[in-house]
Amino acid sequence: MDTLHLLENLGVPVINSPKAIEIAINKHRTLALLSKNGIKVPYTIVTENVNEAVKRLSFEKGIVVKPLFGSKGLGSFLLKDRDFAWRVLADLRYLRHVLYLQEFLKHGGRDIRAFVVGENVVAAMYRELPGSWKTNIARGAKPKPLKITDEVSEIAVKAAKIVGCDVAGVDIVEVEGEKYVIEVNSQPGWKGIQRVTKIDIAKKIVEYAVREKIKR
Repeated sequence: MDTLHLLENLGVPVINSPKAIEIAINKHRTLALLSKNGIKVPYTIVTENVNEAVKRLSFEKGIVVKPLFGSKGLGSFLLKDRDFAWRVLADLRYLRHVLYLQEFLKHGGRDIRAFVVGENVVAAMYRELPGSWKTNIARGAKPKPLKITDEVSEIAVKAAKIVGCDVAGVDIVEVEGEKYVIEVNSQPGWKGIQRVTKIDIAKKIVEYAVREKIKR
């Protein structure tokens, strides 16, 4: 990150900016900014108090425990029993982990990844893994074609802009007709989504970089 800041200070175009990457890497900060700006996000708490966490969360649908910094679904797990959750969270605190906890939204093993470049969603896909609550391509989910709707485009572009990303992968789940942003990825891969779209995503990124960053 220091190198990216140095390059930016020297006037070298950087996509994404180091500030945007720092915000996006911090999941809680990202969701707090999105919520403040009117985008629906799951109920989330960050705490070091196990009793407070267990008291404030509902275990009816389940609680997702995530690392505050992480990607590809690694290190995340789902808890549905309050007593077992207390034991697990107490162990995490013993190891000095900050507790990042999120109410689970039942999405039926499917979510949306919208790939944002500048002011546009250039491609989108469903990520499907029936029977699993994790829908990361890296965890075995399959990409499925998705026609980009105005609603998905508006949510994704707004989310990326709030975080400050020129290029972003925005993860969205739909529950009972409402769409929630789960995460904004500042360094999204596109291997999976490229399999279900004819749009050349790499070309779109390069064209944007030349048009908006280099020629200016």
